[in-house]
Amino acid sequence: MRLGAVGLSPFLSTNDPRTPTSLESLAFRQLCDSLISEDTFEFQRNGREKCVPMLLGFRDHLDELRERGERRPFVLKRATSAFILREIDLVFQPSFVFVYRDLQGIENTKVRRRWSESHGEWGANLIYEEMRKFSGEKVVEEVEFSELRQCPRAISERLSRNLGLNPTEEMLTAASRWITNHSTGIVLERPSHGTEGPEALRP
Repeated sequence: MRLGAVGLSPFLSTNDPRTPTSLESLAFRQLCDSLISEDTFEFQRNGREKCVPMLLGFRDHLDELRERGERRPFVLKRATSAFILREIDLVFQPSFVFVYRDLQGIENTKVRRRWSESHGEWGANLIYEEMRKFSGEKVVEEVEFSELRQCPRAISERLSRNLGLNPTEEMLTAASRWITNHSTGIVLERPSHGTEGPEALRP
């Protein structure tokens, strides 16, 4: 988001002081959770049938924000969205950025946050399998988390270039600093005209 995009706040808070927010949009999280179980990764009742209509409703909400003046691209993340990548591609035709982290690091974070097994190595294996299958069909940006931490400036420049962003020197510097030191703060910027969740997301 420091490179010129915007998240759909409010975001999920965590119990981890090292990363107090996951930067997951609560509205997008609600959508994914209504379709797919966070704990089992199985589709909820009628989840497959509801998937495209709910994504279309979410797209309408983002279109409304753009009509009100928000011109920056939106960034959305949710691990379980890996199971509906084809539907997301059908509805949004977005640019995908897949970030891969070592499994032990994921497991350590799960333990530190006292989260369930789906948030650890077991869950990551299933999610990565879906991501890799999809990346075999589509052109996606792939980033290794370790490389991102070691070379934040180079990765930031590559992503900006390939995603059509035009960050300033100041923005690139801020992004690089945040990647290597989260204590510099997290941008919790709202879109220009509010973030009320779309009606289509409500059960």
